[in-house]
Amino acid sequence: MTGHREPWYLDRLRAELERAAESEDRRERRGALGRVRIHIALKPVLAFAAIVVVAIAVAVAVAALGSGEDERSAAPPAPTPVPGSPQAVLEHLDGIYDANVTTSVIAGTELLPAGLYRLTIRAAENSFVLSDPENGAYEHTITGASPHRLAFAPDRNCEVPEQRPDPAIVEFSLKGSFLTLRNARGGCQPIWQLLTSTPWYKRKP
Repeated sequence: MTGHREPWYLDRLRAELERAAESEDRRERRGALGRVRIHIALKPVLAFAAIVVVAIAVAVAVAALGSGEDERSAAPPAPTPVPGSPQAVLEHLDGIYDANVTTSVIAGTELLPAGLYRLTIRAAENSFVLSDPENGAYEHTITGASPHRLAFAPDRNCEVPEQRPDPAIVEFSLKGSFLTLRNARGGCQPIWQLLTSTPWYKRKP
């Protein structure tokens, strides 16, 4: 045999090489298409998984907040005062009362005018405040309470100097909306004379 190749042999060899190249190209294209399909198919799966994770995290957070709210709302209520105790008596009296005083009262060198007066009792502050139409407010501190009697600290603002060191005790009754004060002893006598001269009408909340 010689090294010389016939034209038909070269044509056949070229055709075989071209077929092999085309076959390889087709395999490459199929592989790339498969990868693209797999990649495209994975995107919605990953997105759905991310949404599920976020939803679970939100649900856990909401449950934790709800648990905290339940714990706070389940806190025990404040204890109810024992009936007849000083706190129960003051809470029963707590409120604002009005009275129309028709007679002026002399308090030392001052004249307590006739007119509409207001009495404010605050259980939480142990305060008893009398407000008159002209001279402002007279504040007293409640030091004790029983079902029919109140005790007060000395009135340092009393217009009668010799009565300033004296504590006061007054009896009371509250029937419906009407508060009556009577039999006051000690304290600033002109103020208690006014307070016990008329019934007091409790305002509605």
